[in-house]
Amino acid sequence: MSAEGVNYLYICCLGNGTYGDVKLYRDIRTNKKVVIKSMKLMVNNISMYDVAKEILIMSKLDHPRIIKFLSCFEDEPVHKLNIVMEYASGGTLCNLIDRYRTQGIHFPEKTMVRLFCEILMGVDYLHLRHVIHCDLKPENILLDMNMRVKIADFGISLVNNNPNELIQASAFGTPLYMAPEVYHTRCYGYPSDVWSLGVILYEMATLKHPFSGRTLYELGHAIQKGDFEPIPLKEIDYDLNIQVIVKMMLIPGIQERCSLKAVLCHPFIVRPYYEVFFS
Repeated sequence: MSAEGVNYLYICCLGNGTYGDVKLYRDIRTNKKVVIKSMKLMVNNISMYDVAKEILIMSKLDHPRIIKFLSCFEDEPVHKLNIVMEYASGGTLCNLIDRYRTQGIHFPEKTMVRLFCEILMGVDYLHLRHVIHCDLKPENILLDMNMRVKIADFGISLVNNNPNELIQASAFGTPLYMAPEVYHTRCYGYPSDVWSLGVILYEMATLKHPFSGRTLYELGHAIQKGDFEPIPLKEIDYDLNIQVIVKMMLIPGIQERCSLKAVLCHPFIVRPYYEVFFS
């Protein structure tokens, strides 16, 4: 292990993936818990360029709704590059959705809207910094000890200075949250993140996915059609505007789909958004 690596005391493994693993450590210099994402270079088609791109994007982000990049170091003997990040101890939005689903109850509307506004705040910051996340999903929405949102995982994120342009992707996100244009053109744009946000809001409201299919082809076909069951507002006692906002975001045509700004300016969102902003 490198000299930098000996500064961290291992606690437990948080997850394993195709490109590496994520583990919890304690920084012996500060006595604070940190997360270290370790990736083996030149394994499973991951290159130094891929990792460097993720580090470059993360290192330039500084926002309370974005997981904070702390440092990075290389373990030369095993060809691993390690990204050190802040630890969000509240789990993920996916864990929270699963908890409500298991208990057979729905999110309180105020809680759901507050979480959604915090996600909007983080994504708005990313877009202002010309970053398309490309893999927004509940698993990548972390929660801190106060249940405040921290957006994470910029492994396939793209930088695009032209908001009207789609950009070719070398890697793809999670099919259930991918926009129609990603299936059709294999390209991402800012509207692709808006689509993913619509899927996330629908999933929080209904505790299920808006689109499904027995195969990837069937799922892609359902997504490109854009047909989904309406949110049962009367059963759950949610405001009609939640349905309206979801429909705005889940329009298959990229030109017709609402912008992130349109969501932020929606009368139903404005007040809770600024309550979150000033809290």
